[in-house]
Amino acid sequence: MSRICLSGTYADFPAKIFIYSTKPNSTLSTQFSCAHNVPRDVTSIRGVAHVTCSGPVVVPTEGGWFHSCLPFQIVYSSQADVLLGADWIAACQPDFVHGGIRRPLQITLDRLLTGQWQQER
Repeated sequence: MSRICLSGTYADFPAKIFIYSTKPNSTLSTQFSCAHNVPRDVTSIRGVAHVTCSGPVVVPTEGGWFHSCLPFQIVYSSQADVLLGADWIAACQPDFVHGGIRRPLQITLDRLLTGQWQQER
């Protein structure tokens, strides 16, 4: 899997979400964060400003939705509102199938510290 494109939400705002296994860190686009007034944290590391945020991301799965909340770097992106990288994949352990995400097994959900699955209603 190199890239999956999904329609989901970030902080309850509709978002175009890419899942990239080859990107180490999850990011939120600058344009999206400004358009939706997403609260940001600015940290200076060796004189360089690093802008981050943390908010709930919801992605569709077979028969439901997967909710997670991890820190995101805020960067310019012309492709996606949210990019979920290897850090998100490691934390949430999704099972990819046919360009989407399979419903997580209960044993996987029991081990997760950062996510939960909700059945469609």
